Parts: sequence; structure tokens; C-alpha cells
Amino acid sequence: MVIEEKWIGDHPAREGIKGGGSLQYRGIYWWPLPDTKLSADIPPEIAGAYAEAVTALYANCPRASAVMARRTLEAITTDEGETTGNLAGRLQALAAKGILHPTLVDWTREVRLVGNSGAHYDAINQVSIDDARQLVSFVHELLGYLYELPADLARRRGTQP
Repeated sequence: MVIEEKWIGDHPAREGIKGGGSLQYRGIYWWPLPDTKLSADIPPEIAGAYAEAVTALYANCPRASAVMARRTLEAITTDEGETTGNLAGRLQALAAKGILHPTLVDWTREVRLVGNSGAHYDAINQVSIDDARQLVSFVHELLGYLYELPADLARRRGTQP
């Protein structure tokens, strides 16, 4: 289901603009939200944090989305057995164990830092909608790498319980 808003040119019709542009309808709310349907191979608490990052992104709340992308990383580190220390240390521990490839570590650092910018006021370093979109996209790929691909391979080999 999509809820749409009527626009005239570059303005929503609710602003009272009577003319001056083409009439169009723009989606403002989707249910279920795109990108929130995840594999059952992803633990529910991790999937829930990720879904909230996506929800915030589609609600045009980039700071909240970045914070929830960061929270998804925290949930992943806990699921992988890293429960003490700060998030940076936990991610490094996953890299040392070989769970995260070095390129993925670089990306997780970006999620952590931009998530911090979203959580803490900083007049200079703002989180843009494009920043949030990139973080959500990366976290989606990370979930596939850590949870979906190994489960798919196990099912293919018949080793899945």
C-alpha cells in the first residue's frame, strides 16, 4: 500500500498553490516498507534494529536512520560474542577473528562514525539523507554476508539443522 500526496510543480498541493506546474502524486508512505523484509536467517533483534533504520530513512529522518544502522552493528557484535568494550573495539575483535573482512571493517567504521554524528549534536558534521541511504545499503549487504549467504550455502549442502 502506498499513501500519496498531490503535488503541483515543485510544491505540495496542501500549500495552496493553484497552478504553475504539472500535477503529480508522490509516495509519502509505503507499507510494508521497502527493504524491511529480511531473511529468517537474520536474528530477530538484529532484523528489528535494521528495519527501524530503514523506517527512519523512509520517514526522511537521516540522523535516526544512522543511529539505528549503528545499533544494528552493535547487535551484530553481540550476536557474534563480542559483548564488552566499545563498538570500535568489538568490530576490531570481529576482524581479528576473521569474521569481518578488512574492507567490511572500513565500512563498519563509517557506520559507527556517522551513527555517532547522528546521536550527538554537531553543527558541522550533519547526517544527510544520502549518508543514511549509503549506511542502510551497506548494513543490508553486511547482513547478507554474515547471515544469509552462510545459511544458503549450508542449506545447499544439506548441513542446515
